[in-house]
Amino acid sequence: MQSEVTACEVLIAFCFFIEIEAFLYQGVPVRLVGGSTQYKGRLEVYKFGEWGTVCDDNLNNNLSVVVCRSLGLPGKTSEAYSNAAYGEGSGPIWLDDVYCSGSETSIKECQHSGWGSHDCDHNEDVSINCLPYGSVRLEGGPTHYEGRLEVYKFGEWGTVCDDGLNNKLSVVVCRSLSLPWNTSEAYGNAVYGEGSGPIWLDDVKCSGSETSIKECQHSGWGSHSCDHNEDVSINCLPSDGEKIISS
Repeated sequence: MQSEVTACEVLIAFCFFIEIEAFLYQGVPVRLVGGSTQYKGRLEVYKFGEWGTVCDDNLNNNLSVVVCRSLGLPGKTSEAYSNAAYGEGSGPIWLDDVYCSGSETSIKECQHSGWGSHDCDHNEDVSINCLPYGSVRLEGGPTHYEGRLEVYKFGEWGTVCDDGLNNKLSVVVCRSLSLPWNTSEAYGNAVYGEGSGPIWLDDVKCSGSETSIKECQHSGWGSHSCDHNEDVSINCLPSDGEKIISS
């Protein structure tokens, strides 16, 4: 009986060790608190057995890319906000002067001033939005470089009409997705299939210098004169790879 109990205890201890090791391997846990959806909220980090916040000194969107990706959420067009945009936290402020390149898999890989070292109050807590209004995605293509252009607005994905279409739109979209853009192409007539739901944008005019589609001129969110057979599609890496976008 004693040997059986000992064997069980060893097995339990081994399983507990594996669970702890897996938890540590996953990196520092993060969560988004206080937002209206799972995609946004105040950034909180778990350290030394307690959840705490992050100060907004030297903040940029590379932090949001890392955080959202580590949570399994969209990150390419994510945004990081200062001044406790989703409410002030409580407890410790764990990180300050966080610098990420955007390639990290966990916030713990980013540079910072040291755990618990900061010179700010909770009114400077960082917030994150992994899916801000104007986020874009490409759907229905055979690769992640191409597909039907869809835009996120008012909590719903919708399409873009091809009226007035030119390749400046593809430049803006592909660059915002961190994809190749110099030889990108924009297509009309739903070449990657018709979408469903709202048609969010029509008569979109971009100069090519915008960082997001929401900075381009258009006829107004939800204002259009077309059907889904006119949905815009984008190819960020066309097979000919020879066309250069004019300025």
